[in-house]
Amino acid sequence: MTLKTTIITTILFLQTLGLCYSQEKYSTEKNIILQTERKIFDAVIKTDTVVVSSYLSAEYTYTLPDGKIISKNQFISDIANWWRPMTIDLTDQKVTIYQKTAIIIGKAKYRWKNKNGEVEEAVEQYSDTYIRQKDKWVRVSSHASCLSGRCT
Repeated sequence: MTLKTTIITTILFLQTLGLCYSQEKYSTEKNIILQTERKIFDAVIKTDTVVVSSYLSAEYTYTLPDGKIISKNQFISDIANWWRPMTIDLTDQKVTIYQKTAIIIGKAKYRWKNKNGEVEEAVEQYSDTYIRQKDKWVRVSSHASCLSGRCT
């Protein structure tokens, strides 16, 4: 094998190795974001506003299915005072990462008891936007559109 062939082969090998590492890191980041998303929804079910708040930026906004925009403080207040889902099932989730920004889209099926004790449910298409701050993914905005049920 000539020196030129050896150098070209080595370069191609290193590029392939770098690409594999990059894809693995990208996949790991996607999993971290999905885990973060699940932690937030689980904390909502448990009415754990401390955990929910820790994953939201100070400037967090949530656009509700009716178009109303609420702040982080209002979202946390709603969880603390009246929003009591029994279950939140997440499906069709897709994460896209753009450097230090990530967008997750998916469907969420909420089940709760109304004032009469009857179980109700709603299905929403949602998107959540995260940014990477230091070593943590933090949610900066959410948007939901009603697919079925009583969403607001």
